[in-house]
Amino acid sequence: MPQEEAIVMDEFFRNIHEINDTTVSCGSWAGLNTTLCPDAETCAENCALEGVDHAANGVRTEGDALMMNQFVKAPNGTYVSVGPRAYLLDVEEQNYELFKFLDMEITFDVDVSALVCGMNGALYLAEMADGRRS
Repeated sequence: MPQEEAIVMDEFFRNIHEINDTTVSCGSWAGLNTTLCPDAETCAENCALEGVDHAANGVRTEGDALMMNQFVKAPNGTYVSVGPRAYLLDVEEQNYELFKFLDMEITFDVDVSALVCGMNGALYLAEMADGRRS
């Protein structure tokens, strides 16, 4: 059933950096920069979260379809692996959409015609309505 909802990229596709110096990161996989982010309020004052270019990260819409490409063309003409992860937001755009499947079934199409040897073409579903905020 078609839905009019929004998608959002995985948080790790978005850079969080110092407001006055985009080369200084406010965090990484290891955690927050404790100098810029000793607490939530100070972090909000010191840091900015960048927007994301969905298409550059392999996610685009085509009609009523969501297309996710593992490889995208870089400015130099080569193809790079981007590993897109996108989530469907609920109508209020505050939480992720949770799916309740009839008879626990879902159908989707994966075009593997250009998938290289050893590449995974799977679709994964994760139940996390609040996006790990709790």
